[in-house]
Amino acid sequence: MKKTASIEIKKAILAYLENHHAARTASIAEEIKLTDYQARHHLQQLELTGKVKRTPLQRGVKTCWQINRE
Repeated sequence: MKKTASIEIKKAILAYLENHHAARTASIAEEIKLTDYQARHHLQQLELTGKVKRTPLQRGVKTCWQINRE
């Protein structure tokens, strides 16, 4: 994937999360037309840079993502 495409995807994810308090990976993927795996990859990159955060990981609990406002 080209770097510019990756940047545009991340911008789209951030815009989606700005309009939704929190969202699951599958919802984000569906809205932006990505696979769940692609969306998770971009979300994890955004998490590493501190732009988004996820609910604490727990077995059997679905992950929700949101903008990191800290």
